[in-house]
Amino acid sequence: MDVRTTTLQAPAPAPREHRPSASPRRDLTGVRITTPRLLLAAPIGADIDVIVEACQDQEIQSWLFVPLPFTRADAERFVRETIPRGLAAGTDAVFAFRLQDGGPLLGMVSITNITSSGTRDGVTAEIGCWSAPWARRRHLTSEAVLAAARWAFGEMGVERLEMLICVGNRASIHGAQQIGFTIEGRLRSRRILRGERVDMWVGSLLPSDLE
Repeated sequence: MDVRTTTLQAPAPAPREHRPSASPRRDLTGVRITTPRLLLAAPIGADIDVIVEACQDQEIQSWLFVPLPFTRADAERFVRETIPRGLAAGTDAVFAFRLQDGGPLLGMVSITNITSSGTRDGVTAEIGCWSAPWARRRHLTSEAVLAAARWAFGEMGVERLEMLICVGNRASIHGAQQIGFTIEGRLRSRRILRGERVDMWVGSLLPSDLE
């Protein structure tokens, strides 16, 4: 099996004239990102039980599109099937983040729906995240989101990142704005949560926002 591993030190976005604008889709299996405190990499089998524990949290169940009840089978399918499939296709990169010196998974950040440069709107993607209860109020999730965004801009040539947040989730809105996202508006009945259509706030982050 051809597994490529890339370790990145959360680089700043490349200058506009050097930023990749036509990066071809490629297998993203093995991509790793580092920050001063964190390591971001695809979750492994040993993370499954921790993911199950974290996803019992009321905040995660209230605002995230996770199955209810969230079972070990759901976590196994996500780690062993869904994530590897998206990485191999080059359309979705899901990272677990943890402290560089080890320890349990602290949360996850995803860059999904990565389009190709040949599409009408160029290279865009959606970013999402969640933090485990034991990782909150330490600014770790913001650090992970920024690192993943810089990777998307610098390595994948993404020109616009969108974050969709359920209306009412003010903690996530505040966190997104602190990172640099611009909240652009409200999308009515944008997604289905627990069988009901819900409104979503949409925020955007551009490479220039991090320069």
